[in-house]
Amino acid sequence: MRWPKAGRCMSKFILPEYTVYFDTNAAYSPKPNEPISGGFLAALAEIRKLTAVAAKVPSVVIHELCYQRTHMALQAAENQRKNAETIRQISGIVAPNIPDFQTLKVGCEKRLQHCLSKHAIEVIETPVQKINWQRVIDSACWRCPPFEKPKSEDDLAEKGFRDSMIIESIVHDAEAVKDSTVVVLSKDKMFTAGLKNRVAGIKGPIEYHDGCAALLTRLNLLNRTQNDQFAAAVLEKVSSVFYDPVDPNCAVFAHKLLEQLRQEHDNDLSQPSILSLVKPGQITTSPGDWLSEMTEWSPLSDLKVNATAPEFVTVDDQGRYHWKSELTLARLLRRKHRPGRQAFDLPEERIRIKKVDVLWSAEVAPDTAEFSNTRIDETNPQFSDEFVEATWQLRTQFDLPLLPGIDPK
Repeated sequence: MRWPKAGRCMSKFILPEYTVYFDTNAAYSPKPNEPISGGFLAALAEIRKLTAVAAKVPSVVIHELCYQRTHMALQAAENQRKNAETIRQISGIVAPNIPDFQTLKVGCEKRLQHCLSKHAIEVIETPVQKINWQRVIDSACWRCPPFEKPKSEDDLAEKGFRDSMIIESIVHDAEAVKDSTVVVLSKDKMFTAGLKNRVAGIKGPIEYHDGCAALLTRLNLLNRTQNDQFAAAVLEKVSSVFYDPVDPNCAVFAHKLLEQLRQEHDNDLSQPSILSLVKPGQITTSPGDWLSEMTEWSPLSDLKVNATAPEFVTVDDQGRYHWKSELTLARLLRRKHRPGRQAFDLPEERIRIKKVDVLWSAEVAPDTAEFSNTRIDETNPQFSDEFVEATWQLRTQFDLPLLPGIDPK
C-alpha cells in the first residue's frame, strides 16, 4: 500500500485532541518517591505540549495505587521495627514509635492526591448505580474478559473484579466524550480485551496503548510525518523490525546485539548485585557478609531477553528514523542453602534483571513504510539492577520454568 508523502495535504495538519484513561499498570512505579510513575508524568507533560489532553483515572486505580504504596511503606516500617528492636537489645535505647497502618495509609493517600492535582489528572468515580450487575456476574462466572482463571490448577478461582470496575468507569465516562479521541493506556491484554467488549456506546475513535510513552511516540511520529495511515503502518512494523524472537533479520539478531550484551553482562547477571542485597531501612552489614550472600546464589537458566515497543526520537537530515528501545536481560538464580530449611521445602529462586537502552536507526520508505538498512547506534545500560521475586508473571514473561524445581537429594 502507498500513502501520499508528508506535507502534500492542502490544509494545515492538526493533531487530534485526546481524552486519556489509564490502568494501574500504566502509572505504577516501584520507586518509593514516585506516587505515580515519573516516566508516565514526563510523557504526559510532553504530550500536552503537542495537543490538548484531558487525563482521567478511575477511582479504583487510585485505590489500587494507594494500596501498593501503603504495602511498600508497611514493609519499610516492619524493617524499621526489627532494626529498632536490634538497637534496643544492643544499646538499651528505645527508638521512636513506628507509624501504624492507618497513619501510613493516610500519608500515601495525601501524596497521591497532591500528585494528581499537580498534574491535572481527574479522578472518575465508579458508576455503581449505572452498572449492569447481572452482566458483571455472568462474566465473572464464565471467566469472560477481564475475568480469567488464575494460572493454577484451581478451576473454581477467578480474578478480574477490579479490572471490571475500571472498565465500567471508563466506558460510562467516555460515552459522554464528543470532541476528542479516547485513549486507554494498559499493558494488560485481558483488560484490553474486556474493554473492547464494552465500547459500543463510545461514539468517537478509540486508541489502545501500553503506556503514556507509547502514545507520545505515536504523536511525535504523527506530528513529524503528518500522515495518520503512514504513522500507523510504521508503528505496526517497528517492534518486529527491532526484535522478533523468530526473525534472524531483525536488528537485534542481524547486528549480533544479543551476543554483545551477553559478553558484557553475563558475569553480572550470574549473581545478585551488592545494592540489591541491602533493603531500605535495614542496618547495613559488612562487605564480608555481602560477599558471602552473593556467593550463595548460582545461575539456573541462560540469559533471557525481551524488548519494549520502540520510542520514536527523530528523523535526521539523511532521512533516517531514529528510535530508542529498552532491552531487558533476565536470569533465574537459585540460593544454594537456606538456614532452617526442611527436606520438603522448595528451593528459593529469584530473578536477576538488567535493562539496557538501545539507540538505533533505519531508513523508512515514504510510500510503503518498509524498513531497511537498520543500524545499532549506541547501547547504554541503566544504572539500576533488580533482583526480584520469581513470580509467575515474570517467569512467563521471560520464558523461565514456572515453578521452583526440587533439589535432588
